Parts: sequence; structure tokens; C-alpha cells
Amino acid sequence: MLRHIQNSLGSVYRSNTATPQGQIIHHRNFQSQFDTTGNTLYNNCWVCSLNVIKSRDGNNYSALEDITSDNQAFNNILEGIDIIECENLLKEMNVQKIPESSLFTNIKEALQAEVFN
Repeated sequence: MLRHIQNSLGSVYRSNTATPQGQIIHHRNFQSQFDTTGNTLYNNCWVCSLNVIKSRDGNNYSALEDITSDNQAFNNILEGIDIIECENLLKEMNVQKIPESSLFTNIKEALQAEVFN
């Protein structure tokens, strides 16, 4: 399991931005999509979803709870989302508490243990 996570994180495509037109460049091989309604959240990639909100709402992260409570977004961490990047985005948004998820916590702890070993 840890090796799978390491391999996934090692192949992360680090450009994940929301352009002014709303086009999202996803991690790895996620297909680019357009936010045509202004309300669509892309749960296939948690970091990209945060960037959609950031691009759409500026400093207003009213929809953050919708993403952090979505288990599917956390499950897709296994598909290659960078844990450190997630944490940095949360800190940037002044989110004091990392959302509770046993999957998220276990992956984070496994990665941190690997760094120190």
C-alpha cells in the first residue's frame, strides 16, 4: 500500500491551476473540464476543487465544507494528490483543522514516517 502511494505521488503532475476561463488542469491524467455553472465542484481531484473555489470566489471559501466532507475526494488521494500541497492550501485558507478522515490521516502518517526513516 505504501509503495503504491509513493509511486502515485512520485508521478504527480504538479500543475494544478484554474485559469480565468475556468479551465482546470488536473493532476496526472485527469481530464480538463470547464465550470460552466459557476457552482460545479470537481470531486475527482480535491486540490483542483479547492482551486476552482479559489478562482471563482476569491477569498470566500464558503463551499470548502462541501469538499472536505466528501469522502470521494479523500478516496482519490490514492490516485496521486500531493498531501503536502493539500495541507499548504488549507493553511493558505486559514483552515485550522485538517478535515477528519481516517484514510487521509493514515496516508499522511505513512508518508511522514517514510520521510523520517
